[in-house]
Amino acid sequence: MSEFASLRPQLKPDHYWILSSGSTSARVSKVIGLSTEALRISARAVNAHLRARADDVWGLSLPTYHVGGLGILIRAELTGSVVVDLNPPLEGRGFAEAAREFALRLFERKVTLLSLVPTQVYDLVDQRIPAPPALRAVVIGGAALAPDLYARGIELGWPLLPSFGMTECGSQIATAELDRGLSSADPRLRLLDHVEAKTDAEGHLILRSAALLTGQFERGDDEKWVFRDPKVDGALRTQDRVEIDGPWLKPLGRATDFVKVKGEGVNLEDLRERFFADWSLEEKSRAVIVDLPDARDGAKLVLVLESATTGATIQQRLQAWNLGAFPPERLTDVRSIDRLPRTDLGKIAWAKLRQLLAHSDR
Repeated sequence: MSEFASLRPQLKPDHYWILSSGSTSARVSKVIGLSTEALRISARAVNAHLRARADDVWGLSLPTYHVGGLGILIRAELTGSVVVDLNPPLEGRGFAEAAREFALRLFERKVTLLSLVPTQVYDLVDQRIPAPPALRAVVIGGAALAPDLYARGIELGWPLLPSFGMTECGSQIATAELDRGLSSADPRLRLLDHVEAKTDAEGHLILRSAALLTGQFERGDDEKWVFRDPKVDGALRTQDRVEIDGPWLKPLGRATDFVKVKGEGVNLEDLRERFFADWSLEEKSRAVIVDLPDARDGAKLVLVLESATTGATIQQRLQAWNLGAFPPERLTDVRSIDRLPRTDLGKIAWAKLRQLLAHSDR
């Protein structure tokens, strides 16, 4: 990768350097440095939370160039556990096409611990694939897990543990408790023991942990890379808004999910949850609400649908929503695209989506 060649002489030894595009960039804008010891500290905390043992079998279905996959390898190394690579059976197919084969491989190899992203959970639940009996914990990361998707996964026996984490802290920061079993109630997330957390006056999460990044290279407007340590006095102020109640953390969304429309603040994550509340899982997987710049109102809210999702029912729902909505929360436009752009972890690629929508306006 020639664009990173200039970084090589500056990279610290005994570190893993992880590429990140962030949620607001369509290209790699950061290279995050995590020391081997920081990753081990994170892994030990996750192992303790999951009560991982040498006889556990980890399933690897996430890429190892992300902390989600890399963390599994380090956790298994610390406990002497076996890791089963679940990626080969996909053979270039999408996860949905290989979901049953994936579950069969879990069953055959008696996998006990697993990490998935919500998109993978959706594909398993949508095909009503039951969990294999040996599986005792499935940590869900990468994005928030919708409550109805969580409940349906639990019904099929998948021991889902929603989590909250970030690359800058080596992986998980807070995770649902192992002892909750197959309860369909909305799980609370417990802070892991390597983390000290508080919020500032605006509700942003501030972290202290020995698992925090050493620093990061950032690409400037001039395309040059500059190293920066974003911590202040050893603490990292994040763009995540949370509530903290003792050992419990409740994510409220990214600061970028709070936008001003006509001078009024709108919480996009909350709005999306309410708007899509009565949509089926399949419909939700093909639709998003995005904010776009607007010269008059500052921002406008747009419903974006994959082409196959359009129809009279959508228009009826939109009209009903706008009739009852607080004016800044009204959706002023509906757009259709062939396919919603996603990252390799299944998240919506918001920057790319905005680019596609801007291009279609020309």
